[in-house]
Amino acid sequence: MAEVVTLNGPPSDRQVGGDHYRLLTPQPSHVIIDWELPWYLGNAVKYIARCGLKGNRRQDLEKALHYIQLELELMGPETGDG
Repeated sequence: MAEVVTLNGPPSDRQVGGDHYRLLTPQPSHVIIDWELPWYLGNAVKYIARCGLKGNRRQDLEKALHYIQLELELMGPETGDG
């Protein structure tokens, strides 16, 4: 029979699969929520914040750049504020 995993405490006090985000103050998830960032920009912040904490700085920065490029593509060709 499979083992049942019980989770104690609020989800915001846990991280599944490492501690690279929990080491940061403030945590990227809190920044993303507080700043009300859309999906792509929130992911960019996440990868910039953890840059190098999982070992591959270049890959983290390339992932952040990719999400920024996706956000720009979503915006379309317009320029300026908005």
